[in-house]
Amino acid sequence: MDRLDIRILKELAQGEPFYPSRPGAKFSYRAVGKRLGISEGTVRNRLGAMSASGFLKGYKVFPNPNLLGLTMAGYGIDASSSASKREVVDRLKRIEDVVVVADYLSNYVGIVFVYATERSRQEKLALLNAAAGAESGDFTRILFPPCSVVLSQSDRRIIATLANDESRTYRDFAKEAGVSVRSFKRRLSRLLDAGAVFSQLSLRFGALEAVPANLMVSFQTPQRRGEAMHRIQEVVSDHTFYEGAWEEGGFYSLILPNPSIVRSLVEKVGKIPGVSKARIELLHERFDRLEDLGRQLGGQAAKGNAEASPIQRGNPELAR
Repeated sequence: MDRLDIRILKELAQGEPFYPSRPGAKFSYRAVGKRLGISEGTVRNRLGAMSASGFLKGYKVFPNPNLLGLTMAGYGIDASSSASKREVVDRLKRIEDVVVVADYLSNYVGIVFVYATERSRQEKLALLNAAAGAESGDFTRILFPPCSVVLSQSDRRIIATLANDESRTYRDFAKEAGVSVRSFKRRLSRLLDAGAVFSQLSLRFGALEAVPANLMVSFQTPQRRGEAMHRIQEVVSDHTFYEGAWEEGGFYSLILPNPSIVRSLVEKVGKIPGVSKARIELLHERFDRLEDLGRQLGGQAAKGNAEASPIQRGNPELAR
């Protein structure tokens, strides 16, 4: 995987610098090529090769968590060595409202979850710590742009159908949502303009020949954050396909040519003025179920109400 592959991945993973995910539900080969200054055919061929290798599985569509009255957060834990890593990961995946689990080669585990109140946040952190056999971890909020659009029942069904399977045609989506194709396109356009829908790449890191890794950074003060992030970008830009400007820190998804450069990158980032801590972890695999946020909206539409409910109610399989 070369620098151009990484640039294409970044365009699909984020679209806009430091966005929590890619705004929208679909992408255009032509638009991606235009933004990167390459041909549509090059984009298509590169992504085709990633798909053929098993690395690029597709993408998942999900609603802006603000629509559900939820906050998304990231949490990193050094799991206890008293239990096997597989056990720890399995426990974390079963916890309600956990939408991502990142399994690293070390004892470190990364989790993304959603919560509605400060009390539910504290309860969730206690469950995560207990599952990992740890006392505490590193917490940060993942900030999504405000979204004040009022969703109709049809809007909820549209987002839910997109979350179920992003690969179908507009006609298929419209039929499942119970609206005309014209109405589906018009409503979807309104949702996209309002920042109501996001998408994220679905990747199988075990199929990657290069080395996937995540860089986690904390800052000395909020005032020094901006310049520090600019300097970090200069150090890791050739390897980065996602840059997260999260509330309590920075998060960077990397693809490295080999693990031997990890120490050098950590040292360079750690010496940047304003950085208090830098850590790179090599990624084994990532498990996610972001589409459950869309299913939750679908469950609300089926009930005919706008009240938020636990993710599991939108997906009975996860309630086991």
